[in-house]
Amino acid sequence: MKSAHAIKTYQTPYPHPLIIKSGDSLQLIDKKTECPGWVWCVNKDGISAWVPTSYIERIGNLGKALRDYSSKELNVQIGEILTILKEESGWAWCMNQNGEEGWVPKECIRVRTDQ
Repeated sequence: MKSAHAIKTYQTPYPHPLIIKSGDSLQLIDKKTECPGWVWCVNKDGISAWVPTSYIERIGNLGKALRDYSSKELNVQIGEILTILKEESGWAWCMNQNGEEGWVPKECIRVRTDQ
C-alpha cells in the first residue's frame, strides 16, 4: 500500500454507486470516455456506472462481471492524506483517514515521498 496526498479537490458526479457481484449480468453501453479501460454498465435494477473493462467478460452489448466491484468514488480535499489500496486505468481505490474508501482520479493525488 502506498500513502498519497490529494493535490486537487475531487467531488464525485455519481453519488449513487453501482455495486456488482461476480457473475452478475450487465448491459454495456458504448459511451465516450476520457479514461480508456472503462465501460459504462447498467445492472438489472437500472443503476449505471463506469466499470473497468478488465472486470467484465463482454458478449456483444452484454457483459458478465468477473469479480465483485463498487463504483463508489471518494470526495477529497487538497492536502488530504490517503492510502492507495489498488490502481486501475487512471484511477486509484483509496482510503481516507476516516476509513472511507472509493475511487479517486490519479491526476488528483500524488504518492508521498516523505515516508
